[in-house]
Amino acid sequence: MANLLSNLFTLCPICHRRFETAVRIRSGLAGLAFVLGNLSPLFLMCDSRDLGVHSDPQSPLSDGKPAVVLYDQVPAGIGFSERLFELHDELMTRAYELISACECNDGCPSCVGPGGENGMGGKKETLAILEVLANQQTGT
Repeated sequence: MANLLSNLFTLCPICHRRFETAVRIRSGLAGLAFVLGNLSPLFLMCDSRDLGVHSDPQSPLSDGKPAVVLYDQVPAGIGFSERLFELHDELMTRAYELISACECNDGCPSCVGPGGENGMGGKKETLAILEVLANQQTGT
């Protein structure tokens, strides 16, 4: 049913670029959420189920801007979020190193998650997000 001719539509070039940008942002955020969700328990020495992770390309938590949120799954929290905030720089550095060192082409369960799951370009887009964040930290 999804492949019916009546379901097809054409986008103007500007709309097509906007759509592609939205897909790339979503792919990069999903990859970042995946890697941070897998690295964070190692830094905190906790069970992965103790943390939650959420990515949103238009988060109300950041005035409609893209966001990845890591949070305590434990009711009332036990300090994981606070500790992650303290580890922010190191966590981002390690995420970049892990993804860069991975030999896959477009994402795999060892870095940003399966390529088809996060959309095409997940690995490249996640690295781009991490590079922008690193440049903001250093002021370059």
